[in-house]
Amino acid sequence: MNKTAVSLVKLTLVFAAGVFLVVMFVSAMAATATRSEVEPNDTPATANTLDTSEDITGTIAPVGDVDYFQVDGVNQLWGYIAMLDTSGSITSTHGTLTAFGQDGTTQLQIDSGSWISGSVLAWQKFVDSSADHYIRVSETGDDETLGPYSLRYYRLAMSVQDEVEPNDTPATAMVSAKSNKGAMDSPGDVDCLSISVQDGEQFLFALNADPDNNGSTTDFELQLYDPADIQIASADFGGVGGNEVIDNITLPETGIYKYCISSPSGTPDPLDEYIAGPVRNGHNYYPTYILKPVWLNPGPAGTVAMGSSLTFQLNFTNTSLLPMPGWIGMYGSFDENCLELVDAPGAYYTSTKEARWEMVDLGPGEVFTAEFETRAKIGCQDNVHESVVMAYYDLGVGKDGFYNVLPGVYLPLVTK
Repeated sequence: MNKTAVSLVKLTLVFAAGVFLVVMFVSAMAATATRSEVEPNDTPATANTLDTSEDITGTIAPVGDVDYFQVDGVNQLWGYIAMLDTSGSITSTHGTLTAFGQDGTTQLQIDSGSWISGSVLAWQKFVDSSADHYIRVSETGDDETLGPYSLRYYRLAMSVQDEVEPNDTPATAMVSAKSNKGAMDSPGDVDCLSISVQDGEQFLFALNADPDNNGSTTDFELQLYDPADIQIASADFGGVGGNEVIDNITLPETGIYKYCISSPSGTPDPLDEYIAGPVRNGHNYYPTYILKPVWLNPGPAGTVAMGSSLTFQLNFTNTSLLPMPGWIGMYGSFDENCLELVDAPGAYYTSTKEARWEMVDLGPGEVFTAEFETRAKIGCQDNVHESVVMAYYDLGVGKDGFYNVLPGVYLPLVTK
């Protein structure tokens, strides 16, 4: 009796999300826990921890006191926004936020009062990668007490992309990446970027006026426009070299919104670069999408005989209102001891472990589809996974913002 012919494999479609996928699928503001800073925390060595799920309250007292907070680094493609709200202080309302690297002394960014409610560190990169980084709260001038204050923190993938002209009006806005870098090339220059929004989503827009930390002399302004290109919010509080922020604003209708950067006051220096970008529901902005993998030829009750064909179709749909520009890749990876690749039409690369497909530019509603055929091998073991990975460049062909859209999605779970 041929044992191979009667051995059955049961396949169940199982979707398991990796950390990045969990971040990307959040559709509402994450619950925020409020806690108080704990003394002593006057040095990096005694710093309190700070996380995105917390809203820290504290007091700068006595005069000359400082509060340090430690944040976990990721890598140099990640960073953070930190916001110090001093509007409720019953003494001084003038606070200063300072960002430091892993040594606790190398200053990366400083801000004193560029936000209407306090101070903000905007799009600060983790320069020391996964090492601890530090944020210090102090009273500006160290000559009064301050409090109570509130401190918010957002850890974000940055994937900074260069803005591309022409984008001087909301009508000519380029598609926004997670964060975008640019400069005012001439007096009157405007840079506009577009985002796809579902009604009721909450957004924050932040601008770092001096990402190189070398002293900007440009006074930037942020403006937000609705789908009819009517301005609905703006921020021009930071002054020369100051950061800007449009704080959490709930957008009331589905459509394409635009945010623009300009410098209406004075003469901008074309060498003064900025980094600006949106935060959606407390997390990174990203194009919405649906991944629908399908097993096209399942056997009875989800079983197949060893040696039988298993064909899978991968469908990636852009569900946002804007195109996903640039190079897009889709990978199917499998255990070569369990599954043998038979055919992968249109793949630009195949091996005994994976097949890869690619395309350029995925329009709104457009579907990127690929199929591949494998064969179940006699060496198939329990809990074998066929993984599917989507990857693309944040903005434009050849940019350096490459990242995985969908790591950690598995199909199928193979049980012998």
